[in-house]
Amino acid sequence: MHETIVPEGGAAPLAAPRWPSAAARLVAIGIVIVAMGCGERRAIDDAVSDDGVVEVAQPSYPPGYVVFGDDRFGYSFVYPDTLLALSAEDSVAGVRRFVSPESTVVLTASAERWDYSEAVPAAFRERIRRRQSEGGVVTYSTHRDSSFVVSGTVDARIYYEKSIFYDSTSARIVLTYPIGMRSAMDSVVTHISHSFGGRIW
Repeated sequence: MHETIVPEGGAAPLAAPRWPSAAARLVAIGIVIVAMGCGERRAIDDAVSDDGVVEVAQPSYPPGYVVFGDDRFGYSFVYPDTLLALSAEDSVAGVRRFVSPESTVVLTASAERWDYSEAVPAAFRERIRRRQSEGGVVTYSTHRDSSFVVSGTVDARIYYEKSIFYDSTSARIVLTYPIGMRSAMDSVVTHISHSFGGRIW
């Protein structure tokens, strides 16, 4: 099932190194995606490094994507390290935060133990309720037996979150970025979302 993403807007940039602009990096990523297509995902044979990041050995994704793996909770996903970098100072126990140089794009990954006392549909409804209680607009939502997606807008930004449930674990990724970056971010969100899974290595 294709997961559609709907709009959102601005962000407050923070001081950062003078890297190429987010728009320029996203255009480059998009060109590579068009050239390569979106092939079937292949097994990743690399060992995860101490900081949890390895290069993708057999690229099913465009060059410039790396895989992040969480040793404690066993989830992983790919992301473009030309756009996002792991922020050690913003990452705390159980939560990892990846930011673009201008902090316009933010990816947060988290996980916790899940005892199945709450069924996936109930957790799904609770996420929607929480988003709405925080002033967010839910524009897309769907759930399956072991995952769900909630997407929409809040404070002029798009948010896209996906939760997966496996091995008594609940893991979640949340991407936020300005509405104006929607077209550039669609393919990036798709790659990250489709690669997000538990216990793949």
